[in-house]
Amino acid sequence: MEHPFETIIRAMEVGYCLTKGKGKVSRELALTFPACNMKRAINIPGAGNLLKAFV
Repeated sequence: MEHPFETIIRAMEVGYCLTKGKGKVSRELALTFPACNMKRAINIPGAGNLLKAFV
């Protein structure tokens, strides 16, 4: 597996996929990557600063 995928999967504590089949797994990971980006967006500047940026 490629390094960026391994990093994201470890950061989100997703050790394995819950589905089987290439199409289903790709859909499952398609939900994991935006969730990881949202988690980073909250953790890096902090939740309070993030809310101030949107208001």
